[in-house]
Amino acid sequence: MPEGSFIYWADPLKHYVRMEAWLPLCQARLMKVRQVLYRHQPRQLRYFTFCATTAIDVIMLDLDQIIRRDTSGRFGNVTFFDITPENIVETNKRIPGAVGFSGDFIDTVLYADQADNDLNEEDDDGMNPPQEGADNESTNREMVMRDQHRKLIRRFPFDVVNLDLNGFLFKPSDPRPGNVVRALRRVFEWQRRPFKIPTSKANQYLDEFSLMFTTQIGPPNISEDYLGMLQHYLESNIANHEGLSEILAGRIGHTDITRLRNEDFNLFFMLALPKVIARILMENDWYVDPERGAPIYEFQRPIPGNGHH
Repeated sequence: MPEGSFIYWADPLKHYVRMEAWLPLCQARLMKVRQVLYRHQPRQLRYFTFCATTAIDVIMLDLDQIIRRDTSGRFGNVTFFDITPENIVETNKRIPGAVGFSGDFIDTVLYADQADNDLNEEDDDGMNPPQEGADNESTNREMVMRDQHRKLIRRFPFDVVNLDLNGFLFKPSDPRPGNVVRALRRVFEWQRRPFKIPTSKANQYLDEFSLMFTTQIGPPNISEDYLGMLQHYLESNIANHEGLSEILAGRIGHTDITRLRNEDFNLFFMLALPKVIARILMENDWYVDPERGAPIYEFQRPIPGNGHH
């Protein structure tokens, strides 16, 4: 095929989620964005994704005119993450102008930078040589990570955050709350950062944003500590919200969370996970839309070495 072309992955269930969940959510977010005029002009949607080299979600949103290219045909309001620099180059062939970051997303987000709170200085260069330390491979890796970390923060905030981490949220070897949860806390904190638009130099802030989060159910050897946390969130939610116990009983025939956990782990996990995400959001003064709630879509696809979603 010609350079820069792409093939839709043979994954109809995942594409169903894109079309029936992601697309309407992004359409609704764009309508909200357009309700606010900046110097008599609506601004463009700011989008973050793990799109892989096919960039299917970005191209889908482009075709539906939700993400708009600039006058030179570039996707300047799109930010994406991938594991290798080579994948960034390939992805940019499909969505030119989008800003890509390579490496481990969790490690990049959690990089401990003392200058995190002083990133409005546009002349700061994360690649400046360190004042201390030898000029070796380890120091160079540190410089690259610091540079990526700072540049990633400057891209925030986003109107739509599409986190398809393609892994487990909770890892037995990763003590609670786990690095993924810690990274989400930072991401939601950075969503409160100011941003500027071309027609105004004044700081702008988001009042709300849309989140799409994809994770695998499990893992099969999930620790008792994480299981207890998930169970606690579910039991607390039922105890604190009138009517939820009746809804749960109508769905599974009882309200015993321990029994649910033992008899249907997948359902137990899917019911508890949104409570975890909501708690992390609330820590940074973000709240779930009570009318929309948190829709859940389950699909299965082969994951090399890890079974299925």
